[in-house]
Amino acid sequence: MFVTFLNGCRMTTLPAVSRDTAIEYIERSKAEIERLEAIRSKLPATVKVFGLRASSRPDIRTLVCNMSDVEVKTKLATDLNFFAHFMLGDTFKFEFPPLLVMVWQVLVQSVAALQDYVGIANLVLGIPRGFAKTTLIKLYVVYCLIFTRHTFIVNVGNIEKNSSNLLKDVSDILDSDIVRLYFGDYDADMVVNQSDFKYFKFYGQKCILRSKGALTSMRGINVDNRRPNIIIMDDVQDEENAKSDIESAKLYDWIFNTLLRTRSPDGAINIYVGNTYPHKGTIITKLAEDPEWISLILGAILEDGSSLWAELHPIQLLLSDYNAAVRAGNEAGWLAEFMNVMDTARNDRFDRVAMQNNYDSLDPFTLSLINVPYNPSVDGKFIVIDPASTKKNADEHAVALVYIVGSKIIVRDVVHKRLTPKEAIRIAISLAIREGAWTVFIEDVAYQDTLIYWFNEELKTNQLWAHLQSTFKLLPINPRNRSKNSRILQLFKQINVGDIVIHPAAQVAVGNEGTAYIATKSDNEDNVLDVCHYALVAATLHRSDIIATYERGYNSATTQTIYKDSGIPL
Repeated sequence: MFVTFLNGCRMTTLPAVSRDTAIEYIERSKAEIERLEAIRSKLPATVKVFGLRASSRPDIRTLVCNMSDVEVKTKLATDLNFFAHFMLGDTFKFEFPPLLVMVWQVLVQSVAALQDYVGIANLVLGIPRGFAKTTLIKLYVVYCLIFTRHTFIVNVGNIEKNSSNLLKDVSDILDSDIVRLYFGDYDADMVVNQSDFKYFKFYGQKCILRSKGALTSMRGINVDNRRPNIIIMDDVQDEENAKSDIESAKLYDWIFNTLLRTRSPDGAINIYVGNTYPHKGTIITKLAEDPEWISLILGAILEDGSSLWAELHPIQLLLSDYNAAVRAGNEAGWLAEFMNVMDTARNDRFDRVAMQNNYDSLDPFTLSLINVPYNPSVDGKFIVIDPASTKKNADEHAVALVYIVGSKIIVRDVVHKRLTPKEAIRIAISLAIREGAWTVFIEDVAYQDTLIYWFNEELKTNQLWAHLQSTFKLLPINPRNRSKNSRILQLFKQINVGDIVIHPAAQVAVGNEGTAYIATKSDNEDNVLDVCHYALVAATLHRSDIIATYERGYNSATTQTIYKDSGIPL
């Protein structure tokens, strides 16, 4: 593993947290929100308060008035917050928090180590959206122009206009009165002054700033026989690119085979700055796993439940944003952009090939069992019903038949169509009788909990199966406060690794919804996926009940004489 050194201490890379770990941090943070309740009680109900407004900082000229030039420049070279205050003036409201100061130290020490040597530093900075990552980078550009020999800097954004904004901001910093006072006029000897290309002499050095858009030509990047010795990729990938495996692969190839090959033969600092997306094509995920790159990945909520930058983003505000994202069906997107969770992007994609392979890898004995109806050697069978309303645009009802064979949970078949509640009940009863699956789980969210009542009523009033009422065991099942999105993404992981096996009879229905599912959408068709999720939950929580009810029903004299066709077509 690559390491760097901070103040003589060995430091390993900062890895991204998993989705489950991120959720743990969020849960811990909820314990931190009580301290503002007294303030809230005195304010209108329409207002949410997250903290006190920042007080104004002293003018930077006041701070340096009693310092010598050497003292000022020494402090600028060693203190990020002093440097930021000096360069940004009144716009610098909050001091950078300790972890971002540490990131700064890695950046500074990396370039310092290459002042007398030829070498390369590859750095991946995963900083949450809205946590001043671009501000940190523009300060770093100014720092390098003043204190290092690395003064040929190329900034690449997803489009050239965005990358040119950094050049403008850097010019604005150099144009400030206090910078001119201590370091001279950057525009006194300006050779080129364009929005995407600036060439000037400043503080005794020739400085070159170039901006480029992703996937553009790099021809003509050399200036006066010099090549870039700092290459910055600041939000070079947007979400649309990350969604496409083809386009993201094209960008990844361009970065390595075109952009990075323009670096100086004397070595360079390569910096990839961004945050993750809930898509497989996210480039920062690949770089963070590359042993040639040092990764510093930060989440907005820390392990102790506090905010990464409490002054800028109070924990109450982060939680409010997170809860809004969950309600909007965009939990995966929030976790990616604010917690830099990478397993959401990697592991929660549905894999149709893995689904088929997990079924094909079942041993011959298990395969023989699950393809023989009413086979007593199966450990257990049960039904899961995910009801839908009767509204015009309601989801389909989904009814799943599930087998338990040893340690395997197998979705044997799925019926999904628009049905009335009565039709769904009759199909479930018919399927249960045909298979001897006497345990029935019914989702009991909102009005749907009444379906258990109507299921019993149907058993009582229909002469075909009234005598079976005592054989059935009806149990409610619910999401247990988990969002729909998180449940479906968890299901994909479980299907991919074989925690739940999908029989070919159900694979088309599961596969169609799985491949079309987009984590950032709130209107996915997911009734079949939802019933499969409940199947695994039911088998995990109620395994002994399912097996006992199945065995009791099979051994019953009543059920031994049941005809297999109940007269209701599936």
